[in-house]
Amino acid sequence: MLFAVDLTQREAAAMVMAYAAFARQQVYWARDLFFVFVDGGAPGMDAWLSEYHLVEDNALRGEPLPEIGGVMIGGVVLKSQNTRGSKDPVLRIELNHLNGQLPNLDLFNSVVRIAGKGKFALLSTVYGVRDIEQ
Repeated sequence: MLFAVDLTQREAAAMVMAYAAFARQQVYWARDLFFVFVDGGAPGMDAWLSEYHLVEDNALRGEPLPEIGGVMIGGVVLKSQNTRGSKDPVLRIELNHLNGQLPNLDLFNSVVRIAGKGKFALLSTVYGVRDIEQ
C-alpha cells in the first residue's frame, strides 16, 4: 500500500507520520506500507513510481531508490484543504486499488480514526464526501 503526500501539505504530512508510528506497532499486519513524501505533486509521484518499477522515462527524473519492496496493489492519497466558510482543516482521502478492487478497510479506518483524535483533530472526507459521524 502506498501513501503519497505532497511536501507542501503540512497537515497531511503530519497525519501520515502519525499513521506510520501507529502502523509500526501493528505486528499482525501482513502488508508492505510505503510512505512517500513527494516534491512537486503528481509529477513527483510519477517520477518515484518510474524509479520504483525501473521504468525509464526521459521526461521524468527521480533519484535512484536504495531498495525496492514488493508489488504495490493500492494507493492512498492524503490532501489537506480548508473548506470555504470553515476554520477547520479537512483531510481529503483518495483511495485507489489494483484493477478497481476495494481498498483494505482496516488501513482506511485507522487513518480516519487517527485524523479525528486529539487536540488538532481533522475532519476526514473520502473523495469530498464527509462521514456523517464526524
